[in-house]
Amino acid sequence: MPDFRHVRLGKRLSAYILTLFAVEAAAMLGIIIQIAINTGAVAGDIGEIITVCGSMNGISQLMNVMYWVPTSVFELILMALSIYKAVQFWKETEGYSGFRLMNVLVRDQTVYFVL
Repeated sequence: MPDFRHVRLGKRLSAYILTLFAVEAAAMLGIIIQIAINTGAVAGDIGEIITVCGSMNGISQLMNVMYWVPTSVFELILMALSIYKAVQFWKETEGYSGFRLMNVLVRDQTVYFVL
C-alpha cells in the first residue's frame, strides 16, 4: 500500500501557510486603517487636472515599523521552510549537483528576504 503521509503533511502545511497569509493580510489592513484614521488624510489639487493625496500629521515611526512586521514575519517563515526543504533535499541527494532548480529557489528566497 502506498504511503501518503507526505501528501497529508503537504496539505496541512499549505493550510497553515494560507491561514498565516490571511492573518498577515488582516494585520496589514488593520495597520493601514489605523494609519488612515490617525494621520488625517487630505486631498489637494495641483493645477487643474492633477489631484494628490497626503497627510496632515505624517505617519509615526512606530506605525511605519509596525507596517512591516507582519510581512517580515511571514517572509521569514517562508525562507525558513525553503531552507529546511533544501537541507532535507540535500541530505537525500548528497548535494546540490543533481537538482539545480532547488539551489536557485533557495538562493533567490534568501536574497529576497535579505534585501
